[in-house]
Amino acid sequence: MRFAVASLLLAIALGLGAAVGIMPAAAQTFTEFMLPPASRPSAITTGPDGALWFTEAAGKIGRMTIDGNITEFPIKGGGVLHSITTGPDGALWFTEFTAKKIGRIPTTATVENLKLTEFAIPGSTGPLGITTGPDGALWFTEAVGDKIGRITTTGEVTEFRIPTARRRAVVHIFSRQSRADDYNGRGHRVHDLPRE
Repeated sequence: MRFAVASLLLAIALGLGAAVGIMPAAAQTFTEFMLPPASRPSAITTGPDGALWFTEAAGKIGRMTIDGNITEFPIKGGGVLHSITTGPDGALWFTEFTAKKIGRIPTTATVENLKLTEFAIPGSTGPLGITTGPDGALWFTEAVGDKIGRITTTGEVTEFRIPTARRRAVVHIFSRQSRADDYNGRGHRVHDLPRE
């Protein structure tokens, strides 16, 4: 029975496609830019300055203009940098997994003057993913520690324990609803999670 239903749905879809006249996708072109040796990029975001900002696992933040000019900003300690996002204050916020910190670098930074601010995360686990929430704060995951965290632009950290232990939390921010999902698909609203 399942096979018959699936075959019927496929036939309908193909028939509708033929009736509408499916057009092949237009050829797409893209440009590749070479990164410095041993860059190992991890995450990328568009900054408010129009440049692309990315983390490098080797302990650097990269900035690339749309014409391919790259500047690298070495982060002291040189630990593993994971994710990056534009914060509500217009700066770039990133996670320093091995250093157990959240970093902030403004778009006005130079190699000689990073203007870097770092905030230590309590406990023994490092942050992974980070995103700006609809509440004007930044939200990050602590997958190894079964927590998600919230950090304000002034550095105030609040952590929430995920009730499904050892599930590696992933944070999704959708409009006004903040959710913490684990890899098994269980969802929890952030305001229902216990604070640390």
